[in-house]
Amino acid sequence: MIRKILNKVAGFFALGWLAATPSLAVNKGDLPALPLSELHKIDSVVGDGENAKRVLVTVHYTGWLYDPSKPQGKDEV
Repeated sequence: MIRKILNKVAGFFALGWLAATPSLAVNKGDLPALPLSELHKIDSVVGDGENAKRVLVTVHYTGWLYDPSKPQGKDEV
């Protein structure tokens, strides 16, 4: 009997948590049109080694999308 009550209480907490969680959906208006025409790359440290062969790579990017109209070119998250 106590187990049934605890299960119901846990269920109510789970529903409350889901209801309070903001939506994870992305507004398509916030995304750039694809395909992008160019990639800007900035080497913060230029190496002196041999160039890599041109092969397919996977890039995991985290960083800023710069906006010249904002202070320091970026907006706060």
